[in-house]
Amino acid sequence: MKKVIGIFSLFLLVFVLGGCSYKTIKDQVNDTNKNIVVQAKTVNVSAFYNGDDGFSLSISSGNNSTCIWTYEGGSASVPYSITTNANTATEKHSITFGSGTRDLYSNFKVSCFDDFGNQYVGVFPEPNYSDKTKKISLNTEQVTNSKYVKVAMLSDRMDSEIRLIGNLVKPGEKIALYDYNLDETANGVSLYEKNGGWLLKQEYYCSKNISSQVENVSKKTGVTYYKGDFDLVSLEDFKNYLSQNNANCIQVLNLERSGETKKVLAYGLEADGMIIWKNR
Repeated sequence: MKKVIGIFSLFLLVFVLGGCSYKTIKDQVNDTNKNIVVQAKTVNVSAFYNGDDGFSLSISSGNNSTCIWTYEGGSASVPYSITTNANTATEKHSITFGSGTRDLYSNFKVSCFDDFGNQYVGVFPEPNYSDKTKKISLNTEQVTNSKYVKVAMLSDRMDSEIRLIGNLVKPGEKIALYDYNLDETANGVSLYEKNGGWLLKQEYYCSKNISSQVENVSKKTGVTYYKGDFDLVSLEDFKNYLSQNNANCIQVLNLERSGETKKVLAYGLEADGMIIWKNR
């Protein structure tokens, strides 16, 4: 009997210790077992550009750490989540986006914990990427002394006809989410040419109610594979996916899976919220 009780006590101890090592990440975590409050610390998040746009942070405590990044994309606020791991106290946690596309996303948050039980909440740089209200609209002025003036939303140029995105913009006009994207340079290279300028040259097919035009885009392109959030989906599921996200554009994308590359139709997220600009 004593042996059974001893084994049960050992099992209970392992269970309690193991259970205490995991904590839900919040700004403040209540540990009801010990009647204490574990307060999350803040950690600064840095924005960087290395050919792609990205965010990074370092957790200097512990031997290893995990961070959970969440954010939203496009006018439909599609949710995304990425988990990063660092195996040393000096290894950085980083997430990247295509060059010039970071501003297509908003409502960034990141929470981290290390193997010592320390918890952290990320503080993002200005402009405040964690504040979705910072997104520009035609009814708000961002920079009063800008040399550019807003002409229209890109979506205002769309109708029931399927058009390439480049055909929606007139000579002398540019597209961007913000006016500073039109002139920014990095290492002497124009970021516009890797942002809105790049997008106008891509095979993005746009129209109102694009979800009902998928078959027509397939006929135009000869592409009959369809990509959802991550993997290939059926035609009907793809149409529902576009409809749920209020998509305006479909892109032709080279998708690699298991060493094989296929041309697929995918949600043209980068076009969402784009504004047409011209010089004052």
